[in-house]
Amino acid sequence: MGTLTEAALGTKGRGTVVDEDGVRSPVQGSDGGNALDELERLQRDEPEPAHTWPVVITLAVVLAETVVLALAASSSGSAVLFAEAAQSLAGAGVEMFLLLGVRRAGRPADDAHPLGHGREVFFWSLLAAVGIFVGGGVVSISYGLRTLAQPPSSGDAYLLGYIVLGVIAVADGWTLSAAVAPLRRSAVVGRVGFRRGLRQTSDSATRTLIFDNAAAVLGSLIGIVGLALHQLTGDARADAVASLAIGLVLLLTTVALLHVNRELLTDRSVAAEVLDAMRERIVEQDGIARVPDLLVVYTGPHAVLITGTVVLEQRLDVAGVERALANVGAVLARQWPGELRVYLSPVQA
Repeated sequence: MGTLTEAALGTKGRGTVVDEDGVRSPVQGSDGGNALDELERLQRDEPEPAHTWPVVITLAVVLAETVVLALAASSSGSAVLFAEAAQSLAGAGVEMFLLLGVRRAGRPADDAHPLGHGREVFFWSLLAAVGIFVGGGVVSISYGLRTLAQPPSSGDAYLLGYIVLGVIAVADGWTLSAAVAPLRRSAVVGRVGFRRGLRQTSDSATRTLIFDNAAAVLGSLIGIVGLALHQLTGDARADAVASLAIGLVLLLTTVALLHVNRELLTDRSVAAEVLDAMRERIVEQDGIARVPDLLVVYTGPHAVLITGTVVLEQRLDVAGVERALANVGAVLARQWPGELRVYLSPVQA
């Protein structure tokens, strides 16, 4: 005997349970007093998946930066400004990939995609990660190597370079803080720490935005240092070394993003403590004796598929079995701030 319980939690912390006949019923509030309430607060306060506007705003900023940097690089001949222009151009491509991924991931489920299109954003985030290095890193490294081999004559547009890089660093810092803020609030409330929250979040678009903007800020700072060394020493190779360093930063950013996005595309499970807490919460429900198997994998940003087997108490009749399994879906829906699908099958003790 098997059953299907599908639950989805709204943006205001209330959920709905969908039964096999497609009838929706609201999920009531938590009864509280449980040892896992801290986990419930952590899950409820996790930031929602990235929407279109943050990506559009970042794209507009990056496009403006690209134009300014390209003009400054062409007028000064600075290798580091050229590397920054290449990085900004790559950033524009990254935002376009993310915008496409976020929009496609938001499409409703259909017959061909019964679990929805949430993993689209994982795929496009993976392509965005590749674009960071191919579009910016390769150009920065190649131009830096060429400048090392044939250093140009020293220019005198240092003030222009400082102003441009300073403004770019401030703009990138602003977009970085906007991307970080929701995740930082969640990490503090859940007491898991920012680094851990950034590593474990299933919102690949937000994580890619954070990594890309952080790399852009660091690149601007490296550029300012390279420009200052060029001015102090009169040696254009300082520019070239800064360009190579920017390329290395982009390479490391790409490697980090490829690793986490690969995990999401290959059915990464939720964190071990979340899985254990879900198992404990299920066993707490009336009529559930134990949970031999439980698998929880991401199907999109803040969307999970839960499958497994449960051993029910012998005293339950058919109505009791249905009620126990429905209660499991309702309880889990109160804890998960996104789309939740639960497929549990009763087995013999």
